[in-house]
Amino acid sequence: MTLNGAVTKITWPEQNATDGFIPPIITQVEMKLGDVLEQTR
Repeated sequence: MTLNGAVTKITWPEQNATDGFIPPIITQVEMKLGDVLEQTR
């Protein structure tokens, strides 16, 4: 993930995470980041 030029690697500590589990989390993070960016404008 890159924000303001800073790169952060996201790792999943949960060994049993599935393709059905990870994408919804990414979508939620994306939406929240979008909200934060809109509030700062």
